[in-house]
Amino acid sequence: MSPLQQRTFESKVNEWMGSPKNKAVKNVVSRYDKGNTIDKLDSARHATSSQYTTEALRNKMPFGLGNSLFGRGLAAASTNLLGLGHEVKGAYNQYKKGKPVVNIIKESAEDLTNNFAGSIIGAYGNSNMDKSKNKIVDKAINYLPDGKVDDKGKTNNRYNTK
Repeated sequence: MSPLQQRTFESKVNEWMGSPKNKAVKNVVSRYDKGNTIDKLDSARHATSSQYTTEALRNKMPFGLGNSLFGRGLAAASTNLLGLGHEVKGAYNQYKKGKPVVNIIKESAEDLTNNFAGSIIGAYGNSNMDKSKNKIVDKAINYLPDGKVDDKGKTNNRYNTK
């Protein structure tokens, strides 16, 4: 990033948490960018980013609170609020570019669904922000929306079946 560019709130939070978004993107690209599974990238990216964000927030909690039921729930809820903020920012940018509002709403709803699934995955088990939960995400995205809406407002939503 250029020293003249102002960092966004989102980039500051991402850095504070140890860059879960960047780690998730690298994980997803290494798993799915094989040419024939490109349609899984968006749903997997959202689910894995939310998983890693939830795990990062759990790790930031003091006194082992992140492993308590309360801490796990708080981390998952916080992740979903951050995801909502991310989607609102993205929706506004899409609106400025002229994308139809209905399409923006559909796509954002699908992305938020994928974020929710990832936050639940991140709330359970370890909080390592690594590939240990890849199999769970792989299974989950078979039932999640693809997160894409075409120019005519149609969703693909084959639910990423194999």
